[in-house]
Amino acid sequence: NIMKLLFLLFFSSVAWGFVPLTNVARLNTKTVTSTAVHSSNPFETLLQKLAPPPAEPPAPKFPKVVVPPSPALGVAFLVPSLALSTVSLVPSLPLLLFSVFLLIQTSRVRFVFDDETFSLQNAKPFTDELESSGENFVVGGENSWAYDSFVNWEFFPRAFPILVYFKETQTPEEKWSEGPGSLDKVGG
Repeated sequence: NIMKLLFLLFFSSVAWGFVPLTNVARLNTKTVTSTAVHSSNPFETLLQKLAPPPAEPPAPKFPKVVVPPSPALGVAFLVPSLALSTVSLVPSLPLLLFSVFLLIQTSRVRFVFDDETFSLQNAKPFTDELESSGENFVVGGENSWAYDSFVNWEFFPRAFPILVYFKETQTPEEKWSEGPGSLDKVGG
């Protein structure tokens, strides 16, 4: 009886180790190396063959995307402010200052998307090099948010997006009532 049991165990282990030729191409190097390593504990080897760990597909790696700057919105405010300044400087001044602000921010701020986060970074003057934008001046912390912390988002206006709003849970809850987060109570 013991000989029959050993005989069955031997041939069943040979059958478990058999991999059909059509499946060889689907094996990754982790599977091949883990089956090539022999353990001195026969029960561990048997357990590995009975319930092998599930193979995890590698996470896709996407290249970092930096949204190119567009001065269109700043110029769209600059042109009417200059035209209005020919009539009167007083009403054109706020519009002129706002257009200059938009043009400066367009030259500085970059929206960066990578595998795991969305972040705001600063472009160094006259180069394409990016650097950290520092701490968020309203709620603190880095200007970087993990995608899985996004609850919802919206583009305004939808036909021609100028502003992007997103709500996230990464910011500590005690900071939610500061800055734009206080608008969520209004109906966001």
